[in-house]
Amino acid sequence: MKKLVIFILISITAIMLLAETPYQTVSTAGVTLNYRVTDDSQNLECQLSANTTGWVAVGFDPTNTMQNGNIIIGYDQAGTTMIRDDWGTTQTAHSADTAIGGTNDIITSSSMETGGVTELHFIIPLDSGDTKDKPLMIGQSYPIILARGANGADNFTGMHAGAGFANITIAEPVSIDDNTTQFLKPLMITNYPNPFNPETTIKFAVNSNEQASLEIFNIIGQSVKSFGSFGNGNHEIVWNGFDNSNSAVSGGIYFARIKSGSEVATRKLTLLK
Repeated sequence: MKKLVIFILISITAIMLLAETPYQTVSTAGVTLNYRVTDDSQNLECQLSANTTGWVAVGFDPTNTMQNGNIIIGYDQAGTTMIRDDWGTTQTAHSADTAIGGTNDIITSSSMETGGVTELHFIIPLDSGDTKDKPLMIGQSYPIILARGANGADNFTGMHAGAGFANITIAEPVSIDDNTTQFLKPLMITNYPNPFNPETTIKFAVNSNEQASLEIFNIIGQSVKSFGSFGNGNHEIVWNGFDNSNSAVSGGIYFARIKSGSEVATRKLTLLK
């Protein structure tokens, strides 16, 4: 257990130090949205938070209040993430995409409720192809609506306790190959696509004379795949979702860890099955 705790702490610290695309931030009506394009330029990663123990929501590119907006709404219910991909059917109403001929296009999601604050983390495609979503183009700006429910409103239909409008700009992701980001840290690691199925390309940079090792861990800290040693420079490998015994691993969260001497960098990988 002690080793697991240490591993998780190292992972969290390393993730914070990575030269990843920074989040852009917008706030209104007591709701904050942090957002960025994922490394593969295919998805939008969002952190949505508000001072409420009820639901929180964001609507992308509505035409009139919430009408024709791609609405992501959710809440945390005793540690369980309840989240829905909705479409603004009128100025003041919305329905689940799946109830009106669309599809649920939320790729991954999680939630947390602590200290009177609800936080949602989710990833959606920039262009899902669903008629009940709107494509978001890199380099373009869009209106959004941010809203929160009352405390205790763990549902998808409660009245707003606060709502407001803002604008976002969909910016290009920062690449590990950019001259401005190379070797900002002794170790850097990224991957694409993420989430992935069946394989992902892991790219990493080593700025050290010491040999570096690359290893994949599962969520409880067990090593599932080792890739050997790597020297100074940029490297790229493909992980096909198989372990050291050449058996397919199950879908879920994994960590790719690059380690050189006392330096460690970790990347969270999401395998979809």
